[in-house]
Amino acid sequence: MLKNLYCLFILLVLISCSTKGHKKGPVRKETPFSQRERLLKEAKAFYEEEKFDQMLDVSATAFRLDSQNNECRLYYALALLNTSFNDSNVNFNTVTYHLDKVLKTDSNNVEALVGKATVAYYLNDVERTETLLRQAKKANPRFRKIYQFEGAIYEQKYRLWTGADEERKKFLEIAIQNFQKTVEIDPNFWRGYLTLGKLYFEKNDKTCVQHFNTAVTFQSKNQEVRYWQAYATQFFNDYPTAKKYYRSMAKEFPKFCESFCQMGSIYWEEKAIDSAVYYYEQTLKVDPEHIEAMHNLGMIYEERNDFTNALTHYANVLKIDPKYSLTVERVTALKKKKW
Repeated sequence: MLKNLYCLFILLVLISCSTKGHKKGPVRKETPFSQRERLLKEAKAFYEEEKFDQMLDVSATAFRLDSQNNECRLYYALALLNTSFNDSNVNFNTVTYHLDKVLKTDSNNVEALVGKATVAYYLNDVERTETLLRQAKKANPRFRKIYQFEGAIYEQKYRLWTGADEERKKFLEIAIQNFQKTVEIDPNFWRGYLTLGKLYFEKNDKTCVQHFNTAVTFQSKNQEVRYWQAYATQFFNDYPTAKKYYRSMAKEFPKFCESFCQMGSIYWEEKAIDSAVYYYEQTLKVDPEHIEAMHNLGMIYEERNDFTNALTHYANVLKIDPKYSLTVERVTALKKKKW
């Protein structure tokens, strides 16, 4: 009986070892064609996500695999273009060469036309930029990136303009119109909603909150999007909702000090001074050199007539930034007081 059990045990061990060593099937080697298609798909995804460094890596590999393929050349050129703006030594001629090669075989390729318009804009050729954008609109009037780029141009003009205020407002309105067009064409374009929110915020228009809320529905884990939603809600005095947003952010992004600082500002506005002090102190735990939190604590202590603590916080601010005007004013005022 024992002998039979021993034999059965040995048989089971052998079967187990045989099963572990058995391959389910042959591993298929990736063909150059399938590898190229996979890399192109990744490049397009990185392009949409604006992850241009990763895009350059995969598009360069795809282009090396098939330098005669128009799509490989196009996305390699676009990756070069979008990673080049931080490089003062970039040669736009290389980008233009590849885009021209694409357009030679496909004259209505809107990606290439917008790419060439981008090059022209950064070379300060305004007339050429406008011509290429008109050509792109004619080729495909529903191509989102045309309006995204045009909107970005007018947003930049708005932010840099130092002339007449009426002209500056006009730039802002044109930027809004273009970004509105982006979300009409692509309702899932969350960056369009985020930018619209920022632009309406510039107008002190509460419509911005609606756009930030929409952006959050697509990017609920995005710290920047969530912060704009909370900050705009706070700005338009919906403090209960803003506090809810900031509390949620403080849990999800505990190293993001602005959530704590803005909570402190809300509680200070609501005259809940102890809570304000707590959140400003939390801010400084995350960022010991946060000037706004430090200055506001000084203000609170000054309001309490605790001038020693007030001056201590002001002194800490001026160690970091000796020219911080708000603190310089308070220190000057305190020195004139008799206490």
